[in-house]
Amino acid sequence: MVFGGSVHAHHFAFFQANRAEYVQNRIKENTAESLEQAERLVDGGDPLLQRIAEARKILAEKEAQTDAQKEASLFVATNAVDVVNPGEEQSETNHGFHDVKTQTGSFQKHEFRAALLGGWFSYEVKVLPDKPVVVICTYPGDFKFPGNFDLLVNGQKIATETLQPAPLLDKPAQFRSKEYRIPEEMTQGLEHVTLKFRPRPRGLTTRIFCVRILTAENNPAPH
Repeated sequence: MVFGGSVHAHHFAFFQANRAEYVQNRIKENTAESLEQAERLVDGGDPLLQRIAEARKILAEKEAQTDAQKEASLFVATNAVDVVNPGEEQSETNHGFHDVKTQTGSFQKHEFRAALLGGWFSYEVKVLPDKPVVVICTYPGDFKFPGNFDLLVNGQKIATETLQPAPLLDKPAQFRSKEYRIPEEMTQGLEHVTLKFRPRPRGLTTRIFCVRILTAENNPAPH
């Protein structure tokens, strides 16, 4: 009887170890289905329940972000006047690109361009002759590459941007977009303008991944 009990205990311990490993793997997958599978194998006092709850919270946040991104992407697709992809040769050629002292590269399969000390770059972008528009620029989410620069339209400054690195404890998104309104009088009667990124004295631009021109009316694009 003692021997049989030892075998039973051995099998139970083996099952428990494999159960815990299985549950942990399902938690790592972090899908609605995998978390349901994990939850079926734990009881009310199991510490893994806390990890499942935390995973559900992370999953819900990701799904909310995805929904917001889809909504923003749909809005951009239906309201975009023009789109420039800095660092992509064809896109820049199509937009009358000019520059002095800049660099290019890629991050997460997205090309970027940045102006160095004493440099600048510009594009010829479409605008609307009878409606206001905004410029939306996409930057690194963590601002590890800070910037201090002006945005100019046809030589006139429309904004000064200062981007600082995110606090170390923050977990920022990979990319972040900011919006700049072009005064309507600067585009009235025009179909194209020159958009220029120029560092402030002793400053740089950050890495710029995308430049969008959108209609300004009821624009809900995220900052």
